[in-house]
Amino acid sequence: MSAKYAALPRQAEAAHFEIYSVRERVHWRLLSRNNRDGGQSSGGFADVAACRLGLARLMDVVDQLQPQHVLARDNRWNWALLLGDEILARSSHSFDRRVRCVAACEWFYRTAPLATIRDGLRVVR
Repeated sequence: MSAKYAALPRQAEAAHFEIYSVRERVHWRLLSRNNRDGGQSSGGFADVAACRLGLARLMDVVDQLQPQHVLARDNRWNWALLLGDEILARSSHSFDRRVRCVAACEWFYRTAPLATIRDGLRVVR
């Protein structure tokens, strides 16, 4: 790397995990640089510590996860990342086309290992 580029500011983080609670359950989600929701935990956890352990487990096995793209009854696509029969991550919303669903799943798969985890707990009502 040349000295010219070494002096430039580092690029903003690719994404970050946010830990949040809804109805007494704790979840995580992966947010992009512009805070768009790119995927979430498949279920809730009892507390923040359990959620962080679930997220650590996801990162430990991310290279073993198998993608699944499902067409729902409403003719919209959802993705999930599975370890065997267990869903560890899923799409936060559905997609109108399969190609968009696949691209979103691939973005999550590539980005999650590089993401930071934000401190604190966001409470959603």
